[in-house]
Amino acid sequence: PTGTTEICQGTSANNYTTAGATYATSYMWELLPAEAGTITGTKTTGVMDLSAAYTGAATIKVKGMNDCGEGAFSSELTLNVKPLVLVPEQPTGTTEICQGTLANSYTTAGASYATSYMWELLPSEAGTVAGTTTTGVVDLSASYTGTATVKVKGVNDCGEGTFSEELSLTIKPLPLAPAK
Repeated sequence: PTGTTEICQGTSANNYTTAGATYATSYMWELLPAEAGTITGTKTTGVMDLSAAYTGAATIKVKGMNDCGEGAFSSELTLNVKPLVLVPEQPTGTTEICQGTLANSYTTAGASYATSYMWELLPSEAGTVAGTTTTGVVDLSASYTGTATVKVKGVNDCGEGTFSEELSLTIKPLPLAPAK
């Protein structure tokens, strides 16, 4: 069979094809191990649906059939079922900060299977957050005070994970100029 060999956990409607077998009138597809998911079809295309819980190696093979019986299985196509990113730990760092401060670092213990990270600071008026690792750096706006939140999610070849629990920040105002 031919088809995608690097594939993400839990995906569905993945098509695999075979050139066919001489004298075959139908086909039987097999995905192993069974816990990897299912593959259906009786023609030269098999449609695979992966289990949401399975990661690791899997194989697909196909054999032709007709009124006289079943032929031998084809050689196996080996698949690498890649895991989705899990939810990272809630960020840690200073929760009470003064408006306009720069380079405030926040960290997370990380997320399993993440190759990089996306950080978010809300509301956007509060400032900006940069970083693609387990550390995000927040630069606060000189004009914003009040509450804000920072959160992070992991990313890998299979996409973006779910955001972590938010860390609430209190952004305190700087003192005003004294009266004359």
